[in-house]
Formats: sequence, C-alpha cells, structure tokens
Amino acid sequence: MMKNKGQITAFVLLGLVILALAIIFAYIFLNSSKNQEPYASLTLEQNVEEVKARVMSCLESSLPSAVKHCASSSPLGGSKCPNYESDLANKVKEDFCSCIPGCSDFSEFKNVQVESKGEIKIEADLTENKEKITIAMKYPIMIKKGDTEKMIGTAEQPFITQYSLKQSECVPIKLKGDDHTICQADEDKTVEVLGVTFTFKQGDRVAVGDNCVAC
Repeated sequence: MMKNKGQITAFVLLGLVILALAIIFAYIFLNSSKNQEPYASLTLEQNVEEVKARVMSCLESSLPSAVKHCASSSPLGGSKCPNYESDLANKVKEDFCSCIPGCSDFSEFKNVQVESKGEIKIEADLTENKEKITIAMKYPIMIKKGDTEKMIGTAEQPFITQYSLKQSECVPIKLKGDDHTICQADEDKTVEVLGVTFTFKQGDRVAVGDNCVAC
C-alpha cells in the first residue's frame, strides 16, 4: 500500500514538472512571437501604407513648424522668410529630414526594402487668397518585398498636405497708432494661432495676406 502511494506521489510530481515545463515553453514562445518584426506578415501593399503613413506624419508635423519659423514673414510680416513660399518649403524640407534622419533612413522597416530614388523637391503655394498653405513633396521612394515593388512620391502622385492660415478670431495685440492699414505691432507679444505659438516684435506686421488680423 505504501509503495502504491509512493508511486502515485511520484507520478503527481512528474506531472507537475511536465506542466511547469509546458508553461515555461509556452511563455518563451509567446514572448518570441511578440518580439518578431511587426511588418513580417504584411503584404507589400500593407507595407506601402505603413511607409506612406510615416512619410506623411513627418511632412504634416514639419509644415506647422515651418509656418511658425516664418511667422515674422509674410503673411505675418517681417524678414525671416522674405521669399515666403520658397523659404517655407526649404524649412519644411529641413524639418522633414530631421524627422526622417538624413531624409532617407527607413531602417525601422526591417522586412521590406525601402530606398529613396531621387532628391526631395518641395513646393509651397499660398492659396485661397493667401489663407491656406499647400505643400507638395516630390520624393520618389521604392518599396520592395520579394519580387514585387512599388514606387510612391512620384511627380505624378506627390505627397500633399495643407495648413490653414485663416484666422477665426482677431489677434489681441496693440498696433502702432491703432493703424490697421499699416498693421504694425506696437508691443512684443506671444500669441497662439491655430495651435501654433507666434511671437511678434514691435514693428512686425500682424496680417494674413493683405488683411490685418489685429484687434
């Protein structure tokens, strides 16, 4: 009888050891699966969309930053960006190439080949009576997986984003002589416009296009 109890105990212990080993191996397997590259099982089209999203995210964040940089230039008066559209485009490119290191570092995409196939060309246009800035970025990028590949950012289908410069409210700032025709700030003041912070110095124009937006 004691022998049978000893055998049962041994089998129970062996079963517990096997169960523990199974749990350990399952844990290791699950963690290994989680650590696999997130794009490994994606199709080429899905990878293309991931790359597009990354490019557009950087471009869309670079435009407001460039608008802020040129805040003391037309359409908000001053001299930082005397050639507003071309200077703004250059600033967008500079910020984009900080967001995408060296403009072309797509090393985060491990399971698809991403390669730039030409220089970045960015054009900025003030549209709708200078109330909106439109950015078109021509940047040919080849995405290849296995024997299939696709080009994005071509001249025919550039990356495009926009930013509204139209004011829904006037900017509370004192003008020289209260003259809305000249529309020059008579004080140093920092204001928030459409979620972007602008700093005006005395003498800066406070305008969108030809329209004074001060009050």
